[in-house]
Amino acid sequence: MAPQTLPVLIVGAGPTGVISALSLLRNGIPVRIIEKDPHPRLGQRGSGIMPRTLEIFDYLGVPEIAKQAYPVSLIRNFEPGTTKVKSTFSMLPNIPKTPGIPYDVGKMLGQQTLERLIRKHIEEYGVHIELGTELRTIEQHEDRVVAHVIRRDGDKEVEDTIEAAYLIGADGAKGAVRKQLGLTFLGETYDNIRLLIADVKVECSLLSPEYMQMFGTFNEGVAFRPTPDVAEDAFQAMISGEGIDFAALANDKDALEAHVLKYAPADTKIKEVLWASEWRANVRMADTFNKGRCFVAGDAAHVHTPAGGQGLNSSIQDAFNLSWKIALVYKSLAPPSLLETYTGERLPVIADMLNMTTKLMERQRTIAVPAKAWERGPHVYMLYVNYRTSDIVLEEIKTGIEPIDTYGTIRDGNVVAGDRAPDAPGVEVLGPTGEGKTRLMEVFTPTAHTVLVFSPSVDAARPLLDGLAIFDTNVVRSAVILPSGISAASGGLRTSTIIADKDGHAYNEYQVEKGESRVVVIRPDGVIGATVGDADGVKRYFKKIFV
Repeated sequence: MAPQTLPVLIVGAGPTGVISALSLLRNGIPVRIIEKDPHPRLGQRGSGIMPRTLEIFDYLGVPEIAKQAYPVSLIRNFEPGTTKVKSTFSMLPNIPKTPGIPYDVGKMLGQQTLERLIRKHIEEYGVHIELGTELRTIEQHEDRVVAHVIRRDGDKEVEDTIEAAYLIGADGAKGAVRKQLGLTFLGETYDNIRLLIADVKVECSLLSPEYMQMFGTFNEGVAFRPTPDVAEDAFQAMISGEGIDFAALANDKDALEAHVLKYAPADTKIKEVLWASEWRANVRMADTFNKGRCFVAGDAAHVHTPAGGQGLNSSIQDAFNLSWKIALVYKSLAPPSLLETYTGERLPVIADMLNMTTKLMERQRTIAVPAKAWERGPHVYMLYVNYRTSDIVLEEIKTGIEPIDTYGTIRDGNVVAGDRAPDAPGVEVLGPTGEGKTRLMEVFTPTAHTVLVFSPSVDAARPLLDGLAIFDTNVVRSAVILPSGISAASGGLRTSTIIADKDGHAYNEYQVEKGESRVVVIRPDGVIGATVGDADGVKRYFKKIFV
């Protein structure tokens, strides 16, 4: 690779692009991000943040997102043409609060706010989004990608080229990258399902910041969802119905207000339209997410209905899955074949997601009782998304387990390789990764694999740790987890973290018996890469990852 070649060019600065950038920068990989829009985009857009995505923000060191995000409002549905409340219900499921799940409910935060918070972290690395820069064509070579771009300087357009080792297309469903790569976009468009989504400032006697209010039905009516991160009187309006000129409503505040008054109370007044866009139901997916040195992620790779709030979240999880793999390959620590596993792992998940969200959309359209129509299962929290059938995971303890769907709509109670790595509170952490930590997830990092050695004592763990000495501690870290009641004195283990499982949650969440020796390898994306019994098993796993 020529030393002057940029490692990664990211096309598109939405959530997929900025998370890709931050993940790579955390791994020491320089990036550039180009965005064809001349200004940061406005609009709440995808605002639902699921528990698994909140965990990813913690991994990446962006805890302010969870702090600034607000609860998902209950939905209050009114009797048609009246001010009488028909029903009040939640669109999110309740799941049992367990030690392994730090976030047991989804939250809301407007996309424009989320992107701004992540951009601040990217800018700490000296990386700024290159606005008004549009990708036109791509050339792929054996050792690099050449992107031909147009920069806008006022009324002038300036042609330029950017060379990079890899290119990530995060430029949305209508973007250039997928088209330049010649990828198919399989699926269909539901022309009969359209919405106007608008961020508005509104006055109305029945609107409350505590509820999302629905006047009418999913198929015809208007709903107002509070958006406190925009303003106290700001709401996201969602308008549905047949034969509506959505473009006219989006561009005319008075026309929008007149339409809203067909369903909402007579004192409703639209004071300001901050942003508006027509949405049409598309359910499509690329046939592959990578081609040569180029990748597509987020809406550039798949689009689906907003039912279930999976879009933003799946896009971020695409980026998180891909970035650590690119980092290892660019550093020549992993073979290029590792990058093929991005499609191998994510495509089945997305296919299951498309099926699930389409079914949810049909429920909302066909079930007359709103509370039933909006019911969601716990799988929408994405805590059970798994890569159990991946070529690069290794399960040597619980063998012979039948595969389950990648979205976890059906669960078997096992915690095995390919699953999300559970948390465990109530631990005492000593050693190189930092004293004072009290949660297992605080030990995990997006920049390295973490080898968890469950052992009855420090002395019993020594032979296994000696076997791990061949690995670079910058990319493979080890942590010995001792059962409750066992001294956490390090005993001279200078390269390993010692974790005292004071409350027993780590052993319970990872289904390890007290006194048992077991090794669990956690990937940089917080997924269990391997569950094995000894150092040789760890080496077998890393043969799948490293050169």
